[in-house]
Amino acid sequence: MTTLSWHNAGDHHRQALSEFVCTDPPKRTYDRNRGRHHPRPWELEVQSHLRGLRTPAGPGEALALGLDEHGVAAAAHFGFDDTRSQFMIWSVARAHRCSGLGYGREALEVSLAVMKATKETYDLDLGVFTYVDPRNKASRNMVQAVGFTYLNMYDGYEGWVRDV
Repeated sequence: MTTLSWHNAGDHHRQALSEFVCTDPPKRTYDRNRGRHHPRPWELEVQSHLRGLRTPAGPGEALALGLDEHGVAAAAHFGFDDTRSQFMIWSVARAHRCSGLGYGREALEVSLAVMKATKETYDLDLGVFTYVDPRNKASRNMVQAVGFTYLNMYDGYEGWVRDV
């Protein structure tokens, strides 16, 4: 497995981020029986979230991009929650072209490492929360594998938590 080159997203990453594709098909399609739909709407939701972010990230948040020779291979958006009392991971994704390379987990681990360093630097006492679409078995398995514990359902999403 090749390790990606990780960077904080900056102005010069805007174009590449706006073209980031982490699902197939890359947008909703039309079916005469179902109308506009996507087979994995949770992937499309994360892709839209990442594409819509402003770079650089705002105060209290980070957007880490893992780059390879073809561009953005993985991304993670994380930071403090609205009350600044906990960390949140809002999205983690790997480019569709990088399926099966472990880049999604690498993005998650990079996020956790940055949060751990922040916690230690500022002597903070907080954990990290994330939400997973209940249909997204791969993400559920990934967060479990790095020590997250399931909490409960919140607004249609599974809530997960772990210490940093």
